[in-house]
This record gives sequence, C-alpha cells and structure tokens, in this order.
Amino acid sequence: MITLDQIHLEYKHILIKDGHMDIPYGSITLICGESGSGKTTLLETIGLLSDVKCSYIFDNIELKGINQNKRSQIMQNDIAFIFQDVYLFEHMSLKENILFFAKMANKEINDDMIYEYMNLLSLNLDINTDVKTMSIGERQRLTILCAMMKDVKLYIFDEPTAYLDNENKELVFKIIEYLSKTLHKMVLIASHDDFMIQRADRIYKIENQQLNLIKDNLYTIENKKQVEQIIPYINDYYHKIKSHTQSMINIMIAIVLGIVVGLFSFSLIYSYDYYYGSQDKLVSILNNEIRLVRKDGKTLETKDYNTVTYDLMNLNVYQYYQCDDMISIDNQIYDVTVIPCYSFENYNKNLYKDFGNGECFVSYELYRETNCQEIILNDITYNVRGVISPSSTNINCIYIDNDTFNQIYDVSFMNFSYIIVQLRTMNDIEYVVENLSSDYEIVSDIDISARVSMIKDFNPLYLVIFEVVIMLSYFIYNIYVLYDNKISMMLLKVCGYQNKRLCQLNFMDKWKTYIVMLLLSIFVANILMAIYDIVDYILIINGLILIHMLLFMIIEFMIYFIFVSYHTPVMLLRGGKRR
Repeated sequence: MITLDQIHLEYKHILIKDGHMDIPYGSITLICGESGSGKTTLLETIGLLSDVKCSYIFDNIELKGINQNKRSQIMQNDIAFIFQDVYLFEHMSLKENILFFAKMANKEINDDMIYEYMNLLSLNLDINTDVKTMSIGERQRLTILCAMMKDVKLYIFDEPTAYLDNENKELVFKIIEYLSKTLHKMVLIASHDDFMIQRADRIYKIENQQLNLIKDNLYTIENKKQVEQIIPYINDYYHKIKSHTQSMINIMIAIVLGIVVGLFSFSLIYSYDYYYGSQDKLVSILNNEIRLVRKDGKTLETKDYNTVTYDLMNLNVYQYYQCDDMISIDNQIYDVTVIPCYSFENYNKNLYKDFGNGECFVSYELYRETNCQEIILNDITYNVRGVISPSSTNINCIYIDNDTFNQIYDVSFMNFSYIIVQLRTMNDIEYVVENLSSDYEIVSDIDISARVSMIKDFNPLYLVIFEVVIMLSYFIYNIYVLYDNKISMMLLKVCGYQNKRLCQLNFMDKWKTYIVMLLLSIFVANILMAIYDIVDYILIINGLILIHMLLFMIIEFMIYFIFVSYHTPVMLLRGGKRR
C-alpha cells in the first residue's frame, strides 16, 4: 500500500496544500480535477519522476529523501507508467517491445506466451507487426502489455481513455480491472473521463488546492509478497532502440569517418612537411638571399638601392659588387672574378671539397685548373677553405668576406651588379614578393612567385578547417539521431535508468564504431605514409589519429549527456514540455 501525507505541490502556483492520499492493493484509485489543478504534478511525485517532498510510504518504506540509486531501482522494479500519449520504442516490432520489457524484468518469455498475453488484451495481430502501423487502441493495449511484463506493484495511467472510442474504452478498463482485481496490483489513474470515474473504486478530487476523497469502495485483498528483482543489464537490447536504417548509416559513417580521419591525418602531416619543409628548402636553394635587378635592364644606381631599401625596410639590403682582378698561385698569375660573400650566405652546404679552415672559397673551375689550396691576392696570402660545387657560370672565381672586399677595393667608384636582400625565413620571401616595386625583378632559375603561391595553397590551416566542417557535420547528424530517439530515452528513464547508466549503454553501443574508425584510419594513414616515404612521422600520425578519436568520443559523450539530462520523463506527462 502507498500512503502520501502532508502533500504540498506547486507548479507556477500552489496546487495542493497539506493533502493526504492512500493507494491500496487490489483497488482502482482515480484522481480527477480541472485541467491545471495538479493531477499531472501529483502523478510525477507518486511515479518518482520528480523529487519527493512529502511523506511517501511505499510498502512500509519511506521514500522522502531517498538517494538516486534506490529511486531508480524502485522505478525499474515497482512502478510502470502508461502515458496519455502512447509511447513505444518505434524502431522495434510488437514482439521486440514486449521482449524488451520482459528482459528488464528478468523474465523469460516465448512466442506462445506472448500470444496468450495478446489474446488476454484482445490484440489480434501478428507478433512481428510494425508498431507504427497499429491503431491508437492497439498501441494503448500494447503499452499496458509491456508494462505487465515488468510485473510491478504500481501501475500509473495518465488519461488512458482520452483518445479511445467506447469499444476500446471497455477493452482498456477490463485490462485495468484485471491488473487490480486478478493480479492484486495497485492501480492509479488520472482522468476526467466520466467512463472511468463511474468505474473507479476510490476517487480523489483536486479542488481549491485541496485533495479530497469523494468515493471509497475499498476492495480488500491480501497483500501479495513482493520479490525484489535484480536490475538486468540490457545492452543487447539497447541497440534495437535505433532503426535498422540508422544502424546501417552508423556503419557507413564509421567507414567514411575512418577513411576521412586517416586521409586528413596523413594530409596534415604531409602538408606540414611540404609547407614548412618546402619553405626551408626554398630559402636554402636561394642561399639565404634574393638578387634583384632593374626590369628594364639598365645599370643599377644608388637611387635604385635606396628605393629597394625603402620598399623592403624590414629586411637587410646590400649592394652586390664583383671585381675582375689577378691572383697568384704557385708563382703563376690567373685572371679571376673576386666576389664578396656575406655572413648569412651558407657556402658550406654547397661544397665540392671542404678543407676545414681558411679565409676564402674558390670556384670548381679554378680549383680544377690549379688544384690550389692557397692564393695570393693584393700581396696577401689567403688559405682556401673550400671549393664551390660546379656551376653554369664556367668562370674562375674567388669568394672573400665582404668586409675584406671593401678594404681591398674602393666600391664608391664601382658599379654594383645586383641588390641583395638577406633571407631568414619564408616570410621574408613573401614580404619581398608582396612589397617589391614593379620596376625590379628577382634573378633566379626558379619562379619565386609561383613557389610562394603553391606553398600558401598547401597551408595546413585549410585542412584543419575542412576537418572542423566534417566534425560539425557528424555531430549535427548525431543531434538529429538523438532527437529521433528522444522518446525511447525518456521511456528508459521512466523505467529507472539514470543518466549515467544511459551514457554507459550509449558507449557500449558505440565502441565498435570507434574501433572500426580507429583501425581503418590507422591503416589508411600508414599505407599512404609508406607510399610517400615519410615514415619518420609514423608515431606522430598515429598519435594524431588517437587524439582525433578521443576528441570525437569526448564531444559526442558531452552532447549525449546534455541531451539526456535535458529530456526528463516529466516531458512525457506534459506533452513534450520541460518542467
């Protein structure tokens, strides 16, 4: 028996003040009252859909202030809801709905037993019928049948005859009477239908904030001993809540996302390697400098140097001189071109021979002719540090430090051949391309502007944006699926499943999808790494894939948790509105 005392309920305003109510076994107890009087709010309290704030004795157990676990256990084992708007697991067949609730009650049932229950409830249908094709009356009776599978102590009906004709009302009442009188259950009904009011054993009316007992034909019967049932683990049924189409779509999404994540991870590493590696490579190819001349072919003058210096004020700009002179090697005289070299130029990377120490470099052509390791220029002896690799110039050259060059020659009377711009990074090259006056051009064997444009196009940021778009699309689809299954989730919560348990079930349902995504993405990425020979990044790319999977899982879990937390069972009573 259930006894509620000191009932004080509010919903926007006071509904019931200091009410008292009993719900005995073997009796049909009905609550009536005007719309908005508090029937629904009282059902929420009795059905444990909201916190209990009054004295609530359920079979000698005080439920006021009980913890969430005990509350969920009672909802699973002792209470069944049959809502005004019939809610079923739409993606399950008639049989699967019944088996689902039987499984929750740890009850074994076969097809013959299902047909017996169906005959009892006048459901003359095939057990594999799609519930979407059933009439309102048939769906109402199937809801009651599913509730009967739980074999609970208390059955709560919210306006059970609201949408039914007289014939179906009679059928539903016979079932209610069977639950009460034959199975000795507590039956609670909220209704303003005269059909049910005339047939109820006990009637409580809510009027003027009072809960009054206006009818009492108590049907006394021996209280049947209740056996505590073990809460079953129903993961094997959880996936049936989703439609077959959704399951197939999820498989396809797992495959597509696995390939996309693999391709994206590889592309990100490859583009990073290309973007930053190509930048370093381009700067290296240019020997950390860009050489400029006039586009019209005229000789460079001091005003040209000043113009370029102003245009490229953020960079170091130099005048490049070279001078024809003579040197002595082993007492023989050779005509050479003397070229200054700057500290930022890296000749060591382009050496045919490296002698380790010395004050100058010589061209391959001069070394081939003289085999020199020491030269005399302007009566000063210089040790050769290295030999520059063969080039297309085919001239004898020596390269000395720029400061030494300025000490030997008076550059104020010399024409300079180029304007040299010092390069440190790819940003310097981009700066030159964007800010250089149209009167000047870059002297190079490669198309610098085209290279800069291509490297920009390979910016990894574009791939990150693409990945974000893919992830957003996936999560938007997930939200759509959650909305499609929100009734099923709320029904599970009515049956006592807490948010934490639902999240566990969702994870157990999804882990195979993530395993497929993970393995497929690793396979795709590693195959491409091998093909393009960038296996040095293999640990990085696999770590990147794992981060992707964790990110997907965390965001999806957060979306699911927020969704199930927002959609409470009370919404089933209030027509989809949140209290």
